[in-house]
Amino acid sequence: MPLAGSAGGWSGTAPSRYANLAVGVTHENDATASNDGGVSVIFGSLGALSATVVPDQRWSQDTPSIQGSAEADDWFGSALAVAG
Repeated sequence: MPLAGSAGGWSGTAPSRYANLAVGVTHENDATASNDGGVSVIFGSLGALSATVVPDQRWSQDTPSIQGSAEADDWFGSALAVAG
């Protein structure tokens, strides 16, 4: 079980060549479950990370193409890894 306030982070580059940042928000609550968790993704741009140049995204188990569904105490986002 993750500690209160804990979060993982990952940074990497996408085909766009710019660095991106993903941050696990494990104790995030949504409308259907508490502590279901999520991942906030901020995309890079020419100058730096920016949530406005390319809009940031929030991913959860209710996001299309992500397996499962959000349930209480899932702590989705508690571990992040690079794939590909």
